[in-house]
Amino acid sequence: MVKHSSVAEAYSILGLQEGATLEEVKSAYRQHALRTHPDKNPNNADATAQFQAVGDAYTVLQRHLNPPTGPRRMYHHGMDDDDDDEYDDYEDYEDDLYNSENEADRTAFFMFLFSQFLNGGRMRFKRPDPHRNYRRRSLSPETPEQYRARIERNRAEQVEAEKRRAEKAAERKAFEARQREKERKEAAERQQAKVASKKAESVAARKRAAETAEAQQRRVQTIRSEAFSAARKGDAVKVRKAVWEENVDAAGGEIKLGCETYVKRPPEDPKETLLHIAAQQGDVDLVEWLDAHSADPEERNAAGLSAFHLALQQGCIPIINHFFQSYDPKQDDDHSAIYSLSPPASLLSLALESGKPEVVWLILEKGLASTQDIGNAWTQVTSGQTNQPLFKKLPRDSDKFSEIQNLLMTFGGFTPPPTPKVSSPKDTRHDSPSPLSPFARDGSAKSRQQTRAKKPSVDQTRPNTQAKLPHTGSPPGSSEPGKIHSRGPGGGRGQGRGRGRGRGRGRGN
Repeated sequence: MVKHSSVAEAYSILGLQEGATLEEVKSAYRQHALRTHPDKNPNNADATAQFQAVGDAYTVLQRHLNPPTGPRRMYHHGMDDDDDDEYDDYEDYEDDLYNSENEADRTAFFMFLFSQFLNGGRMRFKRPDPHRNYRRRSLSPETPEQYRARIERNRAEQVEAEKRRAEKAAERKAFEARQREKERKEAAERQQAKVASKKAESVAARKRAAETAEAQQRRVQTIRSEAFSAARKGDAVKVRKAVWEENVDAAGGEIKLGCETYVKRPPEDPKETLLHIAAQQGDVDLVEWLDAHSADPEERNAAGLSAFHLALQQGCIPIINHFFQSYDPKQDDDHSAIYSLSPPASLLSLALESGKPEVVWLILEKGLASTQDIGNAWTQVTSGQTNQPLFKKLPRDSDKFSEIQNLLMTFGGFTPPPTPKVSSPKDTRHDSPSPLSPFARDGSAKSRQQTRAKKPSVDQTRPNTQAKLPHTGSPPGSSEPGKIHSRGPGGGRGQGRGRGRGRGRGRGN
């Protein structure tokens, strides 16, 4: 049995403060009725009691805020309808209603109250019949058919309610599944966006790194090309600055690997190094400095020549001596790559191209010319072919040419060749091979014996005859290394003629 609520309790149940208006009461009642309705709370056993308490509180406040108007009616017992008796009778009525075994009737009652409230109607209660309970109790009992029908109806309603709850549960599960699928898709999209963002950042980072590397390669190649250009112009200070401050590698050619596109004017010889350029220009200080700063003396240019070969070809004796002192040519295993040449080229042939007797003497003195190299050089000197590199720098009648010839005779043991005569057209002596080399055309040594058979006259041998120089360890005709003094016409020819002929006769025998 639910007791009638007082006005203060009614306000508390609806969550209002005393003095609230009727509209506020209606709004609060609507919210509490929707929240505590039994259909909304099927798993709550106290939902019905809560919903009843909300309705009771609303009734009390409605009577309190909107009392009935009009004349007060008096009844047979002398009391009006506002007396407490009316509440007692109403209480009995409610007890009878709420204690009913039929849950459907109870639900219909509350739905009626709720519909009346939503429709804006006012709930009016009439004084109940005092004999109502008696008459209800005096009704005839249910027949078995009515009882079974009521039970079946209640069971059908329960089944229907269970079905509705199952449908709502299925809808709720489907909704939750859709929400989870939606969240999964959103998470997948966020992950894809994150991966795409990282990929884009990685691509951008690689692009920036490639651009940075390209700019660095361009800068390095530009500085290297400027250093090679300065070396070709003879600016040794700029070359040293580039190697020392700009970290330009002294080894290797002008174009670095992978930097071909950054070179505006490709060099004529891509294998030419800074050491090659310095040696070709005869800058001994720069050669020594580069050699001390990671330059590789074994590197070859496109012609297969090292820096030493170029210095030998140019006749730069200080650079040649630097290589001899730094890299002993007698250590074939360690320094052979600096001095070796592919046949038929030889160090002696390069020394002949320099046109300097001192250079030829250095090669012969160091023992860097084989017997075959000396024989080839003698053939070149005595052949008379003007297209030889030696004759382009030295005429045959020059003192240096004579000194080179004497050196070859000294170290090769050759006899000075006779001066050819100008013969008449009928003279057939020139049809046979002339003794211009120590070897015959077929490679034999019989030409030397044929040469010894005829003694050249003094007049014939005088122009090209030089004295055989002893192996004294110094360049010919010079008391100081690197210098050759010119000889007087009388003394030079006389000394060369006497010693040359005596050595020739002795060997002929």
